[in-house]
Amino acid sequence: MRLRVVLLLCLSMGLLMFQLHHPVLSLPTEGSHYNYQISNRRTIQENFGEIHVFDQISSCQVTILQEILIGNRYLMRFVGYSNRYPYDFVTRDSLVDISINLLSFNLDAQDWDENNLSSYTRIDNTPDHYSIYDCDVFLVTPGWAAHEITWNNSVELIRDHPCVNHTMTAVYTSGRGEFQYTIVVNVEGYETIAGENLPVNGTTKFDFYCSYDGDGVLLQYSASSSNHYYDDLNQITFTSSVTITRAAAGPFFVEAYPFVIYQILLAVITLLVGIGCGFWVGKRQRRMQT
Repeated sequence: MRLRVVLLLCLSMGLLMFQLHHPVLSLPTEGSHYNYQISNRRTIQENFGEIHVFDQISSCQVTILQEILIGNRYLMRFVGYSNRYPYDFVTRDSLVDISINLLSFNLDAQDWDENNLSSYTRIDNTPDHYSIYDCDVFLVTPGWAAHEITWNNSVELIRDHPCVNHTMTAVYTSGRGEFQYTIVVNVEGYETIAGENLPVNGTTKFDFYCSYDGDGVLLQYSASSSNHYYDDLNQITFTSSVTITRAAAGPFFVEAYPFVIYQILLAVITLLVGIGCGFWVGKRQRRMQT
């Protein structure tokens, strides 16, 4: 009798484990909404002194109001704080065309005196986090081959740039889409260090990472720049970063991962059925023996 109870419990757990390997993801359909946490950070350090840190943390919710022309355009609503100073609370509806919302980047490094040191350096990512309330950053096409074309074109444009010191790029498109780069640019200019406006050289490092689930909905977006300037006696470092992360707890946990609730209920029901069957088999055996 005990052996049969154990076997029934093992069968129940086996069914549970089988189900856990087949999660059911929520699709970006009308009414779906997703919660995100947004973190902005700026730091500054002069001559190995104290690091001054400035943080701003907020949250937002993105809702898919309507799907238009099946799989091409989505009417989306952003509710939360903007990603530009002043960080005002925003409620805004916008239209996202995922057929043209493809991952790419553009490096602008101006070397006017042709000494392989950039005097003006910036990088623009697509989709961009600055106009976060336009919702482009939150939803892209899950057709990763199209993204790889635009991404690889961006890589080719910086490959032989004379001011670029180092590059590392990566793309992973197994189920979900992940895109990443690190780009280091040699720079020059004037900076105020220890109260003096000094001619300096240095580097600007750009780091980027984003990941989207199999439906093209944002999981994480991170972009940062680090500027390090120096002369013979002084140095200064500025960093600026933004990270957008899909919330993993609270109401969103239920909506983004409904299969978790399903699995919990399945486990409870299966366990109760297994125990009930075990007791029934044991009781029947005792009756037969008497």
